[in-house]
Amino acid sequence: MASINWADIVEILHDEAKQTCLDLLESVGYTATSWQEGEPALAATELSAEIWAQLSKVAVYLKSAFLNKTATGEALTRLSDSHYDNRRGTSVAAQRRTSLACAAGSGPHTINLGALVLAHPDGPTYRNIEDGVTVYPATLPSGGSLSGLIFEAEVAGAEANKSAGSVTILQTTLAGVTVTSDAIERYGTDEEPDPTLQTRNTTKWALLTEFELIDDAVRNICLTAAGPAGGGAITDAVVDSSNPRGAGTFDVYMASALATAAAGDITLAQAAIDARVFGSGATPKTCLVFGAPPVPLNLIGTVYYQGSYLETEMELATQTALEEFIQLIPLGGYNFYPGPSNVVPINDVESVIRDVQIGGQDVKKTVVLTAPADLSVAAFGKVTPGTFTLTFVRVSG
Repeated sequence: MASINWADIVEILHDEAKQTCLDLLESVGYTATSWQEGEPALAATELSAEIWAQLSKVAVYLKSAFLNKTATGEALTRLSDSHYDNRRGTSVAAQRRTSLACAAGSGPHTINLGALVLAHPDGPTYRNIEDGVTVYPATLPSGGSLSGLIFEAEVAGAEANKSAGSVTILQTTLAGVTVTSDAIERYGTDEEPDPTLQTRNTTKWALLTEFELIDDAVRNICLTAAGPAGGGAITDAVVDSSNPRGAGTFDVYMASALATAAAGDITLAQAAIDARVFGSGATPKTCLVFGAPPVPLNLIGTVYYQGSYLETEMELATQTALEEFIQLIPLGGYNFYPGPSNVVPINDVESVIRDVQIGGQDVKKTVVLTAPADLSVAAFGKVTPGTFTLTFVRVSG
């Protein structure tokens, strides 16, 4: 029996499998190509082809399920647990720090734990939780205020990450009560993404030595402490080990999926690093953790598309595709040595927009971007969604 090579394990489509079966039957004397629809022999061939096609899907899945670079989803979750002793980080709920005021002549109101619900116009809702200071039930006096209340998103994940000052709708009916301030307390994050978990798996080997920290070990410590596995939102971390603040020093730059690192995540990573290095209290400090410098990707242009889709549908699909692309850009941008480095080529951005689909259907004809040119990215910079000023024009023909 001939050996099977890695490249031989591919998915076979039903029609390809059927044609191969017919060719085999022809080669041994059957007049397979003359069979008509409804004949038992052709039905058996169709069934054999379908079984072959479905089994090929299983073979391809098994081919990739147990390798860290190729496993995805649940397969990667189980591989990480069994081979690397790494558990995939769960989603984290976003939190807001909010102040309420009651108009004179209204109230007073008694505020119970979990009784207030705030909402953002896009839909996410947030409920008041323990903040370590407020004693519930709390009183909101007439003409007075309550400050520093913590509200947590009722559904965990990045969807509830909204800009400061934008969560001001009080769904709970309280006469005369308004939201006077709204700040981000903690970013929410989705379940740990596959690339981050894969990085934690590969960099864990660098922790086998306890006598020195190499770059991969530092990355692992930060991703474990400040990523979804540690209750944070960090999905990428890079190390500047070029003695940036003097001999023996190194710095870490971190970012979440679509933004630079929040202060709370920086604190988590700094504490984890300090526990592992000498000189954590020295001057200069051996290691400092920073949020990666944000580099917004601003786009201006026209997108010509086909089909009967609404402009709002096109805008949403394009926004989603661009954000997925941005999440994959490494800190510092791409390096095309000996060509350009620290860059995001504009033609890559155009390709992302051209390849947008709605419901699995191609909708783009072409895209004309007037800005920017190739995006220059600062060293260790995090590319973030900027302002997408895109006009969508339906074409005919």
